[in-house]
Amino acid sequence: MLLSLGLDFLFLFSYAGAIGLGCVMAARGLSQRMKTFSLLGAPLAWGQLYAALLDAAENISLMIGLYSDINFLSSSSDGRVAQCTCFIGLLSVH
Repeated sequence: MLLSLGLDFLFLFSYAGAIGLGCVMAARGLSQRMKTFSLLGAPLAWGQLYAALLDAAENISLMIGLYSDINFLSSSSDGRVAQCTCFIGLLSVH
């Protein structure tokens, strides 16, 4: 689990940057033919950065939950960490 979370942190902003760059390049290619779709390129590229930040927050909360010394679901504060992890995970699905 630690290896997969570490790899996710390693490639987090590189895949978001590559997908964002692809959105901008596709928007430029569509600018002559489909003006409406070309306007979506920049917002989608910024959305990839937002998704990467949410993915980083999800990974941090997963690490807190997995590698802390306390029982994850026993106390109310730990339950809140679990709820935040699930909520951030649902937000960052992309």
